[in-house]
Amino acid sequence: MNYSWPGNIRELFNVLERAQTIYCDRYPSASELHSLLTSASLEKRNIDEKSEFSYREEIEKDTLKKALQETGGKAAQAAKLLNIPRSTFYRKIKKYKL
Repeated sequence: MNYSWPGNIRELFNVLERAQTIYCDRYPSASELHSLLTSASLEKRNIDEKSEFSYREEIEKDTLKKALQETGGKAAQAAKLLNIPRSTFYRKIKKYKL
């Protein structure tokens, strides 16, 4: 509550979403939260220029890449490995240009 947020509400939402992704079912400690907030403000400057995807999308993209690597580039097997429909997997491959 005492932190002076330098960005807009969308950026705050992205940081909170990142915290949920990283810390899952537990609350981060004050130092972990501070670290996350300060790194987010520093990363924001770099990410805005580098990527068109949100943090969650970057994680999803990396997961798809890893599944493709594990299956030797076989999309049908990668979709099965991730337990998602093949059509959804192909749509995501197209989205992330993999």
